[in-house]
Amino acid sequence: MAYRDSADRVIDLAEREVRIAGRHGSRATVGVETGDHDPPSITFFEEGRAALAAALAAIDARLGARPGYGGTAVHHYGSLAGLKP
Repeated sequence: MAYRDSADRVIDLAEREVRIAGRHGSRATVGVETGDHDPPSITFFEEGRAALAAALAAIDARLGARPGYGGTAVHHYGSLAGLKP
């Protein structure tokens, strides 16, 4: 889980884990949060769906070619479905 509210901050947290996973023949899935939680810096709740989509695309673009990257995941579908545009 790389709970932050921007692509760069998520990547900063996840990059090492992805690298380690790749060294061991595994993949790490990068998780993001969309619920209304404190502190706001750990969730895309305030940023909304468009910012989340842009961040997920940026994460894929930056980490996608690495052998240890297993994609992204959202912690809870209910909060994702309720995000503002």
